[in-house]
Amino acid sequence: MSKMKKLYLDHNKLTKLPHELYKLGQTLTLLGISDNPLDNEIMQLYYTGLPVLLAHLKSTRPRRNVDSQASQRSAQNDLSMYDLFNASLPHYTAHE
Repeated sequence: MSKMKKLYLDHNKLTKLPHELYKLGQTLTLLGISDNPLDNEIMQLYYTGLPVLLAHLKSTRPRRNVDSQASQRSAQNDLSMYDLFNASLPHYTAHE
């Protein structure tokens, strides 16, 4: 797969592109993604150019943490404070 030059993904109902596509950056010269319900951001990057899109996919790929599951749970707990759907305002008490 490392020698792939053209990849046609047209008409596949894709909503996301796999981050692993960036690995084809040295050989891929054509990527067809027309007629897929992709985000506008991805389409704008695609129209800017294939190298830009592949760089974006690489920079936004999920990174594996080699630490224990406990540290992964800790990281998830740290991120929970940024969850806008379940966040609540702090309770303030009036001082008289």
